[in-house]
Order: sequence, then structure tokens, then C-alpha cells
Amino acid sequence: MPFKPPEDEIAGYFLVAIFTGLGVLSKIAHSILSGIPTSFWGAVCQIIISTFSSALVLMLAVRFQWHYTRTAVACGISSWSGVTVVNLLEKKLLSRLGRYV
Repeated sequence: MPFKPPEDEIAGYFLVAIFTGLGVLSKIAHSILSGIPTSFWGAVCQIIISTFSSALVLMLAVRFQWHYTRTAVACGISSWSGVTVVNLLEKKLLSRLGRYV
């Protein structure tokens, strides 16, 4: 299936970046407000994991040709979820690879 870029490609990717940033910042803020001890390096690690998770969802959105608003929402939710999304995609990939071994 060939990739068909959206008409507003730059605006779409900018919206995805905004939602990714909001997702990770809201997760860090939620941790602080919940009383979970948060260090500077813990916040940096959260940013890295959330950005990676959002990038994985972005690649899926490109593959399935989602509209950029749907992609932005999915990236925001995945950046909030962080490592949970990465673990979910890892299990799915490993189960598919297990069929071929």
C-alpha cells in the first residue's frame, strides 16, 4: 500500500508534535500532582520513552493512512501511556514472529 501524504502534511506533523509534547508533559505533571517522587532524570527518561512510543504510533498511522487529526490523538494518547504502548507492540510483534519460527 503506497503512502499518500495528507494535503496539510506540515500542519499534520506539527499537530502530532504538539499532542506528543502535551501527552508527555501531562504525564509528568500527573506524577508530580499524585505525589509520585519525580526526579529530573526520571522526567528525561519519561520524555524519551513517550517520544519513542509516539513515533511508533506515527509509523502505524502512516502505514494505515490515518487522517492527521486521528494520528495526533493517537500519538498524544501513546505518549501519555509511554512504555505500555511499547510493551503492547512488542508482544504483538513477537507473537507474529512466533508463527514463522
